[in-house]
Amino acid sequence: MQKLVSSLVDNIIKENVFQEKFIKKSLAELTENEYAEFEEYISFFISQGDDIESIAEAYLTFVTDTFAELTYFIQSGHYRYSTFDEVAGSVYYNSEYMRKYMIGLGISTYLWPNHRNIYRWFQKSIPQNKQGKYLEIGPGHGKYYIYSIMNTNFDFYEAVDISASSVEMTRKLAEFFVKDTKNNYSVIEKDFFVIEEEKQYDAVIMGEVLEHVEQPLSFMKKIHKITSDDAFIYITTAINAPAVDHIYHFKTVDEVYEMMKEAGFKVISSFYESSNGKPIEKAIKNKECINIALILEKEMVK
Repeated sequence: MQKLVSSLVDNIIKENVFQEKFIKKSLAELTENEYAEFEEYISFFISQGDDIESIAEAYLTFVTDTFAELTYFIQSGHYRYSTFDEVAGSVYYNSEYMRKYMIGLGISTYLWPNHRNIYRWFQKSIPQNKQGKYLEIGPGHGKYYIYSIMNTNFDFYEAVDISASSVEMTRKLAEFFVKDTKNNYSVIEKDFFVIEEEKQYDAVIMGEVLEHVEQPLSFMKKIHKITSDDAFIYITTAINAPAVDHIYHFKTVDEVYEMMKEAGFKVISSFYESSNGKPIEKAIKNKECINIALILEKEMVK
């Protein structure tokens, strides 16, 4: 095990022994390259002035808060919040909390099998040699954005996010990982809906944003308007997946598919993963969390 990864895991387990079995089993499933990436990802936060203890604390805050929302969901049958205003102040515009949340979410890409497998599928799916303009909506912890800049050949990479904390983290990640190899990217603090509709993007990536907004269908229709006819469109969302800032509750896989169709898209490929490793059919029946990734192509809107 790499030095920083080992130290982080030790600190997590020290504070929450119930994480030990889960984390060690998950780490055993990482590839050698993923171990190295994880080590470098932790080293980024160290370079920003964090220490292993604070990184572990951020991850455990993310875990604790997610579990609290899961408990509420199981007891009530619905998410705690349903409007953006209810969560904006405590999450997106709270720089201290948002930073912890993004660190924890980023680490979950390595430690949570469902997040890791979705990320692996993205790496396999994104075209390596497609050109044109790339847009990422809500880059969050920045991992998808950085991967794309470093491993694909689009002419320009743009990312937009409403959270100043997320924008700052993504910018610094780009400076740390991309360095001087490319300067054809921009991370902007901006509402996605103010993007001019005549701008045609050749790729749109949106990872787990739809469940954070009140009207996800409007997001998808906007994407339809700003993308070229042959654009690569990669969308992920979560079903029956409570979190501190999830406000739109997708209840079934079919509901997600129907929304894509209504927005003018055809699903050409998909990947599902339950949060607890159970077969998808059982997870759907028991109303358990499912992460879903979709590759879409545009159809003519009637």
